[in-house]
Amino acid sequence: IAFLRAPEALDLALHLLGVVEISGLPAVAPMITSALTNVLTNLMVWPRRITIPLDEWWHPTSIPPRVARGVLRVTVDRACDLPAADLDGYSDPYVVIDVLELDPGGTGGGGTGTAAADDDKGGSAAASGEGTTAPLIAEATTRETFKTTVKSKTLFPRWRESFAFTVFDPRTDRIAFKVVDYDAIGEHDLLGSGVIPQDVLRGLIECAEALKAPVGRTTTRAVWLALEAPRKARAKSRLSRAAWQVHHGSSANGGGTSSSAKAAPRIKLELSYGVLAPEAADFPA
Repeated sequence: IAFLRAPEALDLALHLLGVVEISGLPAVAPMITSALTNVLTNLMVWPRRITIPLDEWWHPTSIPPRVARGVLRVTVDRACDLPAADLDGYSDPYVVIDVLELDPGGTGGGGTGTAAADDDKGGSAAASGEGTTAPLIAEATTRETFKTTVKSKTLFPRWRESFAFTVFDPRTDRIAFKVVDYDAIGEHDLLGSGVIPQDVLRGLIECAEALKAPVGRTTTRAVWLALEAPRKARAKSRLSRAAWQVHHGSSANGGGTSSSAKAAPRIKLELSYGVLAPEAADFPA
């Protein structure tokens, strides 16, 4: 539950002991309206939200309100050395970002990957996420999903597209991403996937909270992350590169790049985090 903007006016009635209405008194009404407006603004104006599971609505007193802790902005900058999914030796990639929520009582897997700071070339700075994505997604619930635009016929796409979402609990919130090849007909092909390492998110959030950096005045951290390619994509990529070499008359040792020398696919993301007003978290349930 959230308001898009702060309420401009409140229509309310307040009775003392159920008999005397005091909300109409000139000295009392402005004070009550101002107090309630401030509470609603700090608690329920977007991106702050209260989440109430509908399957538990008959036990309202047992459901604590969930208050947004901060806002994380993820900018999908670019990707490098993507596998070729089409027979012309190229792909039509787009990125899907899933905001996941782990079970607080679960193992919290998927946060063991590492990342390195941006070096613009993205060579050795790319991090490994091998074996981390599948267990995480299996244990998590998808809260939000974002998609970039499709870039046609390229293995080195550039997007520069940003997405913002709220962080409720850094211990259970995770960000998973996958690069997918768009096909006009048939199923879209997964080119690679990964998870933003938990130590990266935790470090970013702890730094912003220590500095009390509000939303809109955050610092940005750029990271390169390696993409974990499925077996199907690796096999199809080898077939596509072979077809491309035959079509263009080049060999693996000639004008093209051999599969053994090809760099690992990776993606560059820019992350920024802003802290929301603490009054919302202090408001009683």
